Amino acid sequence: MARVARKRSEIDSYTVILRAADGVIFDEYDHNMFLAICSKCKETEHFAILAYALSYDSISLVIKASDLEHVMRKITVSYVTKYNKYHGHKGSILKDRFTSIPAGDYDQLWRMVFDIHA
Repeated sequence: MARVARKRSEIDSYTVILRAADGVIFDEYDHNMFLAICSKCKETEHFAILAYALSYDSISLVIKASDLEHVMRKITVSYVTKYNKYHGHKGSILKDRFTSIPAGDYDQLWRMVFDIHA
């Protein structure tokens, strides 16, 4: 069965949620590694992270990117590879694919930023 296509944002802005697979817990080292990967990807990709929240079982971002799928693929593949190498883990560490919620306008975008920090 085919997946439903992602809804596109007219202003190229989204809230993105990555959830940890069962039994996977993100610690402070993992959070720092994720932020370093995002910073490194910004050198070659065109996107901006407006807000983020890192917890033990999920990562939430408010991101502005014209090609969200490409940017998130680069970030998640790098992150999973480094996580698995550091922790001696094999396989996926994320549940399914990432969830994205498109922002319809700039007011909604700033509410998303506020919600991440609240």
